[in-house]
Amino acid sequence: MKSSAEIKTQLLKLSEIAFERAGRKKGRSLHITGAACLGTTFVGLGKLIMGIISLSFFTCVSALYTFGMVAAKITALAGILKEENSKQQYRYYKLSGIILTSASTAYILYSLWIQYNPPTAVYHKYIAIGIAAVTFTEIVINIRGVIIE
Repeated sequence: MKSSAEIKTQLLKLSEIAFERAGRKKGRSLHITGAACLGTTFVGLGKLIMGIISLSFFTCVSALYTFGMVAAKITALAGILKEENSKQQYRYYKLSGIILTSASTAYILYSLWIQYNPPTAVYHKYIAIGIAAVTFTEIVINIRGVIIE
């Protein structure tokens, strides 16, 4: 396992690469996107935990969709940071698009299925508040990301 000093050195190196390849303004945006991926991952974990506790398959599916969005963003970021050649970067972008499209298609299909076959579930008040809080947090993070971008 890497020490914290090694991780810090690696992160600083990636930071330099981001600014070098994208410029000052877009490099900063890449940093924010990377940090947002970490925050969104925690939100996804919260959703997954709440889905398991409440036995809500829909909340678990929503968490998996969130993880798919994070994977797509990280894949695109990896292309920028690992590859100098734009043709090589394009492979990462294409893979990111495939991940994004697959996760979205699966979520749409599940949403359509649930629309016509609605489950009847009653949640305890505190679990419902927890699910709402996690969902609201995700909405705020996404809106903030759109405003910053």
